[in-house]
Amino acid sequence: MFFLLSGIHNGVAAKLKKKYGIDYLELNTCAAHSFALVGSHAGKELIEDGTNRVRTREDVAQFESNLGQIYNFFSRSASRLSTLKYWQNFLDLPELKFKHLFDIRWSSIRGCLKPIISNTEPGHQALFATLKQISEDQDFSLQDREKALDLYNSILNDSFLFYLHFHHDLQECVSGELTKMMQDDNISYTILKEKIQEKKSVLNGWLSTTPPLTFDQHIDNNSNSMTSTHAYAWGPSLSQYIQLTSNKAYGAFFVDTKNRKIAEENCHFHIERFLAELERRFSTSKVQEGLSNLFDPAYMHKNEQRVRQVGYGREQLAVLSKKYHLLDSFDSQKVATEWESLRPSLISYIAVDGKTCSRKLFWKEFILLQQSIHTNFINDYKNIILLLNIYLISPTNSAECERGFSAANRIQTNGRSRLMIDTLNTLLAVRLLLPDDIRSKRCHQVVAKSFDLWNDPDENRRWKRTRLLVDVPDDYEPERQTRESNTKKRRAETTKNHALSSSKPKRPKSTAVKCANNCRRTISYDDPMQRDAIQCCHQNEYYSWINDNEGCSRWLCNYCRIKLSIPTDSLTWFCDDHVDMHTEDDSIGKEQSPELI
Repeated sequence: MFFLLSGIHNGVAAKLKKKYGIDYLELNTCAAHSFALVGSHAGKELIEDGTNRVRTREDVAQFESNLGQIYNFFSRSASRLSTLKYWQNFLDLPELKFKHLFDIRWSSIRGCLKPIISNTEPGHQALFATLKQISEDQDFSLQDREKALDLYNSILNDSFLFYLHFHHDLQECVSGELTKMMQDDNISYTILKEKIQEKKSVLNGWLSTTPPLTFDQHIDNNSNSMTSTHAYAWGPSLSQYIQLTSNKAYGAFFVDTKNRKIAEENCHFHIERFLAELERRFSTSKVQEGLSNLFDPAYMHKNEQRVRQVGYGREQLAVLSKKYHLLDSFDSQKVATEWESLRPSLISYIAVDGKTCSRKLFWKEFILLQQSIHTNFINDYKNIILLLNIYLISPTNSAECERGFSAANRIQTNGRSRLMIDTLNTLLAVRLLLPDDIRSKRCHQVVAKSFDLWNDPDENRRWKRTRLLVDVPDDYEPERQTRESNTKKRRAETTKNHALSSSKPKRPKSTAVKCANNCRRTISYDDPMQRDAIQCCHQNEYYSWINDNEGCSRWLCNYCRIKLSIPTDSLTWFCDDHVDMHTEDDSIGKEQSPELI
């Protein structure tokens, strides 16, 4: 059975065992809830003050704070969001919205990381470009520019990007699959344990000190492309990030990697804490393992050859018989005989219908089939059926229960709740389990008292002024309540404000040059959006040996520079007129000029 109060000494199960002597009472914690606690507690540390209290580690708190700042920055301004969408369209990115990180849902971090990763990869750095533009655009307010600059400096930081790619690998390669599996209440215990062991091996592999080989890594006798920062064999996303930032350039932007060693140590410690929490919260239960080996159709279908072996199930029955020998109507001696008699029929049925239905439907159909053949089947196999009932009423997890709690909590808040009407009707229905008549005075007092407690002004409820309706007439029809809208007034004020703001004097056009990438943009010295535009490297001092008559004044605009992932101090971009003159030999080890789009 699953209890919310699951303490070892003072939990519900512990007190029932102590008071009534129920030694066979088994406590099964929700796997989905336990795994959420694994991820949450992996980012915590013990406060060394003798109180045994824990707190979120500083690096994790700062990382989660940055994720929240990204969401808040774009969710509270339509103009900022439109600027982001412009860059996403220009860089051929889907218009992904940044999501909010909920404290009560550790698994929500996966949905927060995907849009940020997609908007920061080289060639698709819409997030960096948007913040850079807002911080320099005079059309935005001073407060917006300062916020954009602070956020830009916070996320264009090697520590943040290191943690970002690390947690992305952790979610995509380890936690994501487990979280998805645990959303099913009918998940097999043994299959879940096998999957957890697989993920443990992945995490232990990341802690190894052997540097991983990347797909585009080429090793020769003259140079070694691996850097000394590869202390551990990290996941694919983080390994690629480390390789891309070996020259302190990440796409079209620069990052300072001087504190990378600290980030590596923090991520190493996070994995160790994650593994320790997995070991503590998912320790093997002999009872659950035995029940699953005997009655789980998915496990038996997967291990059919093992099930067919003589003597299969005897070891599990010995453990279960010892556990439930004091249970009423359970005969620990006859249960072994019943299992040996039932196993051949069960093996034949599994081969036909062992994978096509849920475990409850599987056993329902199997028992009905046996009853049609053997009319006294229930009495002859009552001990096996008793163990089967224990297995069916003790699920591996209770994700449906957790979803119900989450929905009920959302109803009690002031925020909008995306719940279907059927769900609301179910959650808001009140069943009065009282012996009195529904219209009696006592029932009215109970309902009124309950409503007063629920509608307490000190509580954060949505409906503060709702009144209790008792004995409504039969012809009463609910009406949708709408508030008055001053749309016309607001629209007029918006138009007036827009007219005032549009009266600003326009900046005079200055002499400008066209972008050499033929994107139809112009570059001028007084355009703040083109401050990071670069000139054809033919003019760089590095190429001073070239004749003066070979010079050019072609420029690459800032937009195309970001799209092509070219740093501002690049020596490898040339316009079409000079790209053939500077084709570098591969033996020198320099970059070749990227093709213009």
